[in-house]
Amino acid sequence: MLRQRVIVVILLTALCAGVASWFDLKRPAYYVEAEYRLRDLVARSGRTTPLNSDLVFLAIDSDSVTLDKDLDVNGLFPSSATNPESRRALEIMSKGWPWNREIYAMILERLVHAGAKVVAYDCLFPAPAPGDDAFRSALDRFKSQVVIGSNFVSPPEVDRSHRIPSSYDPPLERLIPKAATPDDRVGFTNFFTDEDKVVRGIQCRVAFRQREKSTATYLSLSARAVSKAGRPELVPRDLAEHLVRFTGPPRLGFRPHPVFEIFVPEYWEHNYQSGEFFRNKIVVVGAEGKWQKDELATPFGPMPGAEVHLNALNALLHGEFLKELPPLASGFVTTLAALLGAALCLSIRSPWLRLLALAAGNSAGPFCA
Repeated sequence: MLRQRVIVVILLTALCAGVASWFDLKRPAYYVEAEYRLRDLVARSGRTTPLNSDLVFLAIDSDSVTLDKDLDVNGLFPSSATNPESRRALEIMSKGWPWNREIYAMILERLVHAGAKVVAYDCLFPAPAPGDDAFRSALDRFKSQVVIGSNFVSPPEVDRSHRIPSSYDPPLERLIPKAATPDDRVGFTNFFTDEDKVVRGIQCRVAFRQREKSTATYLSLSARAVSKAGRPELVPRDLAEHLVRFTGPPRLGFRPHPVFEIFVPEYWEHNYQSGEFFRNKIVVVGAEGKWQKDELATPFGPMPGAEVHLNALNALLHGEFLKELPPLASGFVTTLAALLGAALCLSIRSPWLRLLALAAGNSAGPFCA
């Protein structure tokens, strides 16, 4: 009798493990959906990265882009009348969107002079526009402290690697002239999304096979910013995707600061301590999302693209990700779960309850892994 029970246990374990492994390999749509929901539940229930006060979200938000073109700068912000830089910046912003790109040079200069460690632009500049020369000059002056994330610098003739998916398109024009080697100011902005279009992965490195050349490796915006901040060892060396440990819900983990405020002397003095607020911090400049719909789906809901980068930056700086088990360990956990499922089945007398327990064991195996 004991031998028969052992044989039954072995057969049930093999069945449970086989079904679980089939789910893990074939990954039917309903299984993938359930796995995503379970993973997101884990992320929202405490597996978050601690808040990092050295990361700042400077937002191109609806308040910044809707400044009235008839704005009385002197009347609304009288202190700016005696500050030529502030007056010029507010005049550019009040002339309507898109702004003269000189404003990005002024933002960069103000933040660097305030002591910011790195300024990262999560912005696209795909075609020539007024102010390019001023912006390009500022990028050259502060190249050791600036990262510009876009798709306009990608070589047009690259043969994209099939190992790492990429979703950006190379445009026709470039703000930064194409160089023989990758420009160290440039980081790519694309993230990995799953079948339900939810961002869970961070692209830290991506490889492209160029025609008749060795593989060229480009860093993402987040990885480039971490490297510029003097922590290149924190960037993962493999080419795999990494699951972001988010800091918190949208606009709570990283509160957006309207970009126009840094050019209002009263705000600059009181809200930002005359620039001391930005000292030794990584500042990400990007759209807040409400006005330009620059939002991505995340486990916490729609989040501005720049804030997704901030979460990725935070995960990199803390070295914390939602880690997947390697295949061998995953198989061991699946087999162990199947063994427990088989033991549970044998302890139940009712054949219908035993069948239900067997189905539960089959389903729980891969999720335990």
